[in-house]
Amino acid sequence: MATQGQFLQRQLQSECLYLTSALELRDGLAIIWATKLIGIVVPTLGMRQEMLIQCLTSIKAAGPAFVTVVGPHEFIDQELTTLSRYVGLFDSAVSDPREGLAAAINKGIRAFPDEIELVTWLGDDDLLHEGALGVLASKLSANPGASAVFGRCDFVDSQGKVFGRSRFGRFAVALLKFGPDFIPQPASLFRRKHFNHVGGLDTSLKLAFDL
Repeated sequence: MATQGQFLQRQLQSECLYLTSALELRDGLAIIWATKLIGIVVPTLGMRQEMLIQCLTSIKAAGPAFVTVVGPHEFIDQELTTLSRYVGLFDSAVSDPREGLAAAINKGIRAFPDEIELVTWLGDDDLLHEGALGVLASKLSANPGASAVFGRCDFVDSQGKVFGRSRFGRFAVALLKFGPDFIPQPASLFRRKHFNHVGGLDTSLKLAFDL
């Protein structure tokens, strides 16, 4: 997973779980997520289409999810919904409100079907590890009081080669009250009702989504 920053309007008040390894629960998942209870927003300008396809393909490998692409209406109408290479890679498309990235993500999450319980977003240049969504969802299922869960996050170059990894772990949660956010957003998953409770993402933030 490549990384972006995650900023909510206020710090989530419930417990935030840290998964020491994205693989630690893979052999013993508490729940098989056979239905799409997870929603993922993929905001894009439609200018990096090969990366977008890789991103959407990685979500398919990460586990069942309802995927909403948010982008310029021209891209949605003329390419995303008409080109065969995108068939089967997303479930819905929403036009970008052109009010910044936070507003685009909030709009995508609001557009999810009511049954979606867990949410996150992924930049069009980010990737998910195979099976990652099932691991994260199972951790939340086993901890009903938690608002969010996150794990480690690999930093990769344009060739897909890993050159670093986020290692703040549980310290990232403790550091939130001092200001810095070291929680790797692409490696995270939130309960939708808690995301909505704090008002979603702060739309006054314009440049806070890439660490």
